[in-house]
Amino acid sequence: MVNFFFGLPLFFGSHLTSSACGFLYSYLYPGMNKVQQAAGRVIRTEKDTGVIALLDERFLGKQYQETFPREWSTYDRCGLTTVSDKIQEFYRKREEEC
Repeated sequence: MVNFFFGLPLFFGSHLTSSACGFLYSYLYPGMNKVQQAAGRVIRTEKDTGVIALLDERFLGKQYQETFPREWSTYDRCGLTTVSDKIQEFYRKREEEC
């Protein structure tokens, strides 16, 4: 499985205020749960192959990446102009392996 991201990293303060906790519990965690559920529809078994493209610079932020499953620790970074090439490269490599 390969994950693609693009954009600039976001930086957040190291301390959590009550408004930051509100953001985490009302926005970040429920939103990332939906992202992971959608990704689970791409890859259901060990034999499945697919691309999960998270095309928003927010996903480069530390708070977002900390919510990713450990299997998502390896990814390629791309932009709108290169995402198509990255996807084609992914499937070309998969065909060569088979």
